[in-house]
Amino acid sequence: MLFFIDDFNRVKLTSLSPGVSDYINASYVNGCFGKVAYIATQGPLECTAEDFWRMVIQCDVITVVMLCELLEDSKPKCFKYWPNMKEKKNFGGIRVSNVLLLVLYATVTHCFEVEEVNVKEHITTRQLVVRHDCGKREVHHFQYHGWPDHGSPEEIEPLLEFLEHVRVFQKEDDCRPIVVHCR
Repeated sequence: MLFFIDDFNRVKLTSLSPGVSDYINASYVNGCFGKVAYIATQGPLECTAEDFWRMVIQCDVITVVMLCELLEDSKPKCFKYWPNMKEKKNFGGIRVSNVLLLVLYATVTHCFEVEEVNVKEHITTRQLVVRHDCGKREVHHFQYHGWPDHGSPEEIEPLLEFLEHVRVFQKEDDCRPIVVHCR
């Protein structure tokens, strides 16, 4: 889904060097209490994945919510901007490591080591470590399975469960924005 943003609320990337664009298709979205609670963006393309991770670092994001599949009806919807389990992937000067994969069913399960998991239900949680010049940060990546492109989920219960799961990781007093994207 392509969406257009206004200049007043768009995320502007800090330029790393002259001639590098500050543009990313992302907007700040206020929450219930008037403060920035979310960043709405499109799913990264292969050519914008580095910008996506620059935004995560610059905006001090620790939670990313993905509301799409990588493929739907054999058509690509979003670039896989994270590495496989226990692997690392470089995006320019940013290195992302996947240190935990957890697939959730009807209940929230805390798990610290997973050897093999099959995605069968509606929530996948990944714990990523993002390394950059200024240090490293853990980022929780939540993917919701069941939101069709150009449609809406058939059932509300799995979506509400997903939202509650995200809230567990993003504390109420945490003022950092949550990145939310579709395709």
